[in-house]
Order: sequence, then C-alpha cells, then structure tokens
Amino acid sequence: MKRMVKTLATFAVMFFAVSTVAHAQGRGGGRGGPNYVNILKDSLHVSDAVAAKADSIAKVYQEKNAELRNSGGDMQAMMPKMQELRTQQQNDLKALLTPEQKAQFEKILANMPQGRRGGGGL
Repeated sequence: MKRMVKTLATFAVMFFAVSTVAHAQGRGGGRGGPNYVNILKDSLHVSDAVAAKADSIAKVYQEKNAELRNSGGDMQAMMPKMQELRTQQQNDLKALLTPEQKAQFEKILANMPQGRRGGGGL
C-alpha cells in the first residue's frame, strides 16, 4: 500500500512539474497557440508602447477564438476559420513592427512547429 501511495505521489509531482513548464511556455491546455506578444518582447525587443498595442491585439483575437470554440461546432470545420484568424493576427502584429523586426518575426514564425503536437498550441 505504501509503495502504491509513493508511486501515485511521484506521478502527481511529475505531472505538476510538466504542466507548469508547459503553461510557462504558452502551451497550457492546448489552446491559444503561440504567445506572439512574448515573441515580440523577448525576441524582437519591441518598445513598451508596441508591446501594449500587441497585447491589445492578442486579447481581441483570444476573444474571437474563444467565441469560435464555444460555438459548439465541429472542431475540424472550425480549423480553417481559426487559421484565418491566426493569419489576421500575425498581419496585425507585423503592422506594428519596423521592416527589420518584421523580417525577424517572419523568420521566427517560419521556424515554429506547425499543427498540434503533444499538448502544444493550435
């Protein structure tokens, strides 16, 4: 009995650790996709003003995606619309960037994994 409790406790701790790291990387729950605002701040070092505008854009698209997911439709049928929203969001964010930052952002996006993988985003 003690061994079983120890094993369960070990698995619980491992699950908590993995889920915490996944959430910190912007992959919690498999929703939301990549955190573009963090990419702009951390990789492109945008100004606070640009980061604030990017955060506002991200919130708008989070709401649009939430409405779409909560509409109760078939997820496969929603995927093209979600991709369209993601593309629109990326274009709105690119409009905030300098040409150099825009080129870097596009390069980062091109190197990101595509599709759903092991608890990843959209």
